[in-house]
Amino acid sequence: MRISSDFIKTNDLQMKKITLLFCLSLIILVSCRVERATKPSATGATAELLVIMNSASYQGEAGLAVSEVFQQPIPMFLAPEPKFDLVQLPPENFVELFQSHRHILIADISDTHEKSALSIEKNVWSQPQMVIRVNAPNDSLFALILKANADA
Repeated sequence: MRISSDFIKTNDLQMKKITLLFCLSLIILVSCRVERATKPSATGATAELLVIMNSASYQGEAGLAVSEVFQQPIPMFLAPEPKFDLVQLPPENFVELFQSHRHILIADISDTHEKSALSIEKNVWSQPQMVIRVNAPNDSLFALILKANADA
């Protein structure tokens, strides 16, 4: 029994169509399940820290503590170079435009806080991003908790 070449070509073409259809279906199913990054890229310089703090606290003990912790000179550099350049912004001006900044320190200093707390979060509004939140009832306790966790 002989098989004609037309039969082989037709069968081969059908197999290619089925294989192509299977591959396309598989690609569509897999691509629907892939999670994509929905956060924008971080803005701001690598060594820049956006400090969200009211001006009175920034010019007082709390601001001095921020400077002591984040503007320490980088070890082993010949010329003294601070770890971070600080940019202070009052809380009322911290709008969506600034939320994508790479490094953010949010100082919530208010007598409504019964105790101090410090938290570090990654990729809150953008990526890569580091957001440090410090809650404290007054400037003195803010400075104390920040200095105590300087190596964290």
